Amino acid sequence: MPGFDYKFLEKPKRRFQCPLCSKAMREPVQVSTCGHRFCDTCLQEFLSEGVFKCPEDQLPLDYAKIYPDPELEQQILALAIRCIHSEEGCRWTGQMKQLQGHFSTCAFNVIPCPNRCSVKLTRRDLPDHLQH
Repeated sequence: MPGFDYKFLEKPKRRFQCPLCSKAMREPVQVSTCGHRFCDTCLQEFLSEGVFKCPEDQLPLDYAKIYPDPELEQQILALAIRCIHSEEGCRWTGQMKQLQGHFSTCAFNVIPCPNRCSVKLTRRDLPDHLQH
């Protein structure tokens, strides 16, 4: 999966953006021979085309010298974003790493009916649904 496509409160710094997908990197990896960083999936897809050169500088790329970059990943996950339901009215903002936790209370998140009918609806519409 390519980089994160969330609504950031501030445009992510260039060092957080994948040169291949132009989004904030998801599971960033670093090419140790040249230091360039990419989303893991983006780089894997690039390499699957049979090109074993760094997409940034065209230097030979050694597959064994590509490493995860957990420090950069933590910095990216700390970036401030809006809820994916902001256009529907959710006002939540927070760090990207807090988004999944927010979904458990977001009034605009779509959830299945707890009575096991086939309906999926927003959390805020659930009380009306349960009364009918």
